[in-house]
Amino acid sequence: MFHKETIALPFRIFTKGEFMNHTKSALDPIRPALVLGKLLVWARSYWTSYSLLLVIIIASAALPTGVAEGMRRLFNAVQFGSISGMLSAAAMLAAVFFIGMVLALLRAWSMQKLSIRSTLDLQREVLGRLIRLPLRTFGNWHTGDKINRLNGSAVAAQEGLNQRIPQLLEQVLSIIILLVYLSVLSWGLVAGALASSLLFPLLSNLMGKSIRKWQMTMNESQAIQDSRLQDQMQGADVVRSFGLRESFNARWREQVEVTRRSGIRVYMWLTASGLTIFAGSWIGQIYIFSVGAWFVMKGNMEIGVIAAFMIAYDRLFYPFAHLANMWAAIQDSLAHGARVFQMVDPTDAKPMTEGDAPLPDYGDLK
Repeated sequence: MFHKETIALPFRIFTKGEFMNHTKSALDPIRPALVLGKLLVWARSYWTSYSLLLVIIIASAALPTGVAEGMRRLFNAVQFGSISGMLSAAAMLAAVFFIGMVLALLRAWSMQKLSIRSTLDLQREVLGRLIRLPLRTFGNWHTGDKINRLNGSAVAAQEGLNQRIPQLLEQVLSIIILLVYLSVLSWGLVAGALASSLLFPLLSNLMGKSIRKWQMTMNESQAIQDSRLQDQMQGADVVRSFGLRESFNARWREQVEVTRRSGIRVYMWLTASGLTIFAGSWIGQIYIFSVGAWFVMKGNMEIGVIAAFMIAYDRLFYPFAHLANMWAAIQDSLAHGARVFQMVDPTDAKPMTEGDAPLPDYGDLK
């Protein structure tokens, strides 16, 4: 009579601790700066496209200032009843809108083209080098982990290079240009708007540690969950033959529950962070309206300045609020890139020979 506890399966079943230690100890982590350098070296054939994207980003960063200046001129023209001033301001706003639309289309086209081509090239190169690894090195990672690194981490790494880093650069340039422009208009309003733009995002970012903690827990749980499911699928015949289906399903459902609870905590912290940003946005707008109205009554400010600040505030506040999150997203992309480079380095010019070692005594097969 067979006992389930004594059955030797023809494939390796990883426990949670074994899975994490096995994959983490395969190679030492790679520093984020080194990962970024490797990604840039890998993308050297696309440097011309990146240069074009940089020009588009610099031009796009100046658009919010153009909109604010157009609204300032329009409101001043309305206040003083100047038809020519209104027409001039309307023409300026129309030109800014048209330029912004063209730049948005060019930016989307450039990012999408870079994302598709560079990601496919990276996946193809990594896969080509991966299948030529020596078998003992090839067995350092679970099959599900290798698939996740190739189909998930490679995509996320290229997304950071093609989208997240350009977006961060555009936001930083836009903030700098807006602050210079608004400082020329009114130091008093800039001080209050800047305080609100920094304080509330700071409170929101204090929650980032908890968000990242539970996000990492959920990601690790998801990886274990996927590996257990793949173990069951790879050994489907054996699982059915020895009646292990219920046991496998129970372990998988247990991991699904861990993933679900971690996901709930992530979304709760994200909701609290979003509410903080929402409150800060309204408080800043109330400050601009109240203090700006007082300056106008005193005759120290044109009404168009309030309009310029209201237009510029959203383009100042939300980028400030998102800077830390965007930086964390870039770090996440670099972490994914490190997962890819831990298996193979596509920037390594040294030729690889096909491995002829025997099958490993650990990993998927045994």
